[in-house]
Amino acid sequence: MSFTKHDVNQRNGRVEVVVDKMFTPDQLKSLSEVEIEDAMDRLLAHDDYIWNREAKVEFPSKFGMAYKLDTLLYMCPKCGALYRHKCEGDRMQCTGCGNTIEMDKTGMIHAVGEGSVCPPLVTDWTLLEREKAARDVRKEGFSYSGHVKVGTLPEHGHLPIGATSIITGEGELTLTAEGLSFEGQLEGAPYSFKLPIASLPTFGMCTDISRFYTFVDGKFLEFYPDNGDALRWDHLTEEMHRAQGGK
Repeated sequence: MSFTKHDVNQRNGRVEVVVDKMFTPDQLKSLSEVEIEDAMDRLLAHDDYIWNREAKVEFPSKFGMAYKLDTLLYMCPKCGALYRHKCEGDRMQCTGCGNTIEMDKTGMIHAVGEGSVCPPLVTDWTLLEREKAARDVRKEGFSYSGHVKVGTLPEHGHLPIGATSIITGEGELTLTAEGLSFEGQLEGAPYSFKLPIASLPTFGMCTDISRFYTFVDGKFLEFYPDNGDALRWDHLTEEMHRAQGGK
């Protein structure tokens, strides 16, 4: 709630911390590695939106609560259009059907106006997007492509403040059931790669959802999609990995 995935500008509010014991030494001796990992996954699971539905702590944004919210909530819950939202102040509206929602200072979202619909929480909305991605990647002949700029890390020295890579290339990125491929140029020379989907469970995101990264032959590559659809790439890649029998 302080640094959202759609807006990395700090939103000041109260933060609560819970300290507890996961296991006793005797419990650890009696549990398998799988049982320990399953218990940790369950005990560490947390959703700020569920928490703040009850806590009602305000995390105001100086740019408006809906600032860049369309990069996170990219699918209209009413008409299903993708990346058709327009954000202004605390409100976000679909330019396709006019569905309008508002986010209050606690991060809760509400439908605005007659006929508008809104999932209960931001989390529920992103689950709708993931469910669509899961359906899409299972369609025969599925392919998703887009032009991206490519960032790499300098061999020496530091990155500029706020940067996570330096743009050194561009090209076409494509996802299919076989994996992720790229055709273009990097650092002044032609460049391409193919990654099998079995080795690509997800992407990393250094800051917000404006770009994403992976490693190719040990080299850090960060992608900046022209269409601003970084989260859609993430959802599709994760669900394709899952659909193709990934772990």
